[in-house]
Amino acid sequence: MVSSQPGCKMRTLNDQKDEEIPKWREKLAEWRASTEYKIGCSVILGGLLSIISILLYTTLCGGSDTGLCGLVQEDPPWFLVTGLALAPATILLWFWRDKHRRDDIMNARANIENEKANIETAIANNLIADKGQVTERFSRAIEHLGVVEIEVHLGGIYALEKIAGDYPDDYMSTIIETLSAFVRVRSNKRDEEQEQRNESSQKPNVDVQAALTVLGRMGKKTDTIVDLTGANLKNVNLYEAHLERGDLRWSHLEGARLEGAHLERASFDKAHLEGACLDRAHLEQAFLFETHLEKATLIEAHLEDALFWKTHLEEAVLAKAHLEGARLDKAHLERSFLEGARYNSGTVFPEGFDPEKAVMIFVDDEEEQAFEKPGDHTDRGLQEAPGPPVVVEESEIGQPSDKPDMLPPQKKDEQSDQSEPLD
Repeated sequence: MVSSQPGCKMRTLNDQKDEEIPKWREKLAEWRASTEYKIGCSVILGGLLSIISILLYTTLCGGSDTGLCGLVQEDPPWFLVTGLALAPATILLWFWRDKHRRDDIMNARANIENEKANIETAIANNLIADKGQVTERFSRAIEHLGVVEIEVHLGGIYALEKIAGDYPDDYMSTIIETLSAFVRVRSNKRDEEQEQRNESSQKPNVDVQAALTVLGRMGKKTDTIVDLTGANLKNVNLYEAHLERGDLRWSHLEGARLEGAHLERASFDKAHLEGACLDRAHLEQAFLFETHLEKATLIEAHLEDALFWKTHLEEAVLAKAHLEGARLDKAHLERSFLEGARYNSGTVFPEGFDPEKAVMIFVDDEEEQAFEKPGDHTDRGLQEAPGPPVVVEESEIGQPSDKPDMLPPQKKDEQSDQSEPLD
């Protein structure tokens, strides 16, 4: 009694035959490709041609001795031998020609495949070598940021920018994070050194400014967030920098130049921007929680849907600013200048604030749709010539008044002089 285990198949005679069939086919294919097979076929075909010629002679000539029939009748054996000799040679010539043609094609294909493989191997080797060189360049640039000399810092910063431009997919995010950390550490270390030497400087370090400039250029090429939390960036120049969704919480940007900067959805929680220039800056949907913007200028700034939660805007200049959809219900707007600023039904003001007295412009929904969208201002700063930062003195800031206009005193004097009749 034979027991069969589950999952096991018994080998039968049919299975063995099925396994032997491919071997016979391989042998048959090899024999058909051999020269002996072609010679045999040629001889057989030559004999068939000779027999066919004899049958044709017997049928067609029938005893006639004229023309070709006479020639064959005089010496028929030699004619048959000639036919048997020429037919195989002709057929063999055709076979060999076809075989050489096929061999040439196969050799050409093999050469192409070999060259292709060699090229791919060379490219792979070059990529490996190039990657090793880039890694070495990156490591050397990082080492440059750790030395004392500012000149070496500058070389490392611009080397990192070059690497990020050449290999954005591999190094862009890492380099942005590295430079952001460098700015955070280096900017705060400057204050410690100045305190030890009892010095005070209004200008940022050259290496910090260079790193910020590089970050502002790289920001438009990637979605990586620039983290400048708590950085000391007083009086830095970030003109038209791209810091979208940047993290600037608790940072110090007093007196900074941010004209035309792209700061959409950036976070400025408890940041200090007193006296900063943000003319034409893009702050759409920015978070400005308890941010200090006293005496800052935001002329024609885009503040659509921005959140001003307990934001200090005392004596700030927001002339012609875009405040559509902004929330200012908890903001401090004492002595701020808002003439020409645009707002709509979605703008929320502090309790008791009258936008008509501030000479603001109401924009209805239809006019707002026809007006330029915030996204259309991406390249606006590139089309306009850069100008000096607008410095607003405390004496030029308009004071609150019961009159409908809120012009600064200097503008009021100019308007009164123009209204006087000429002598």
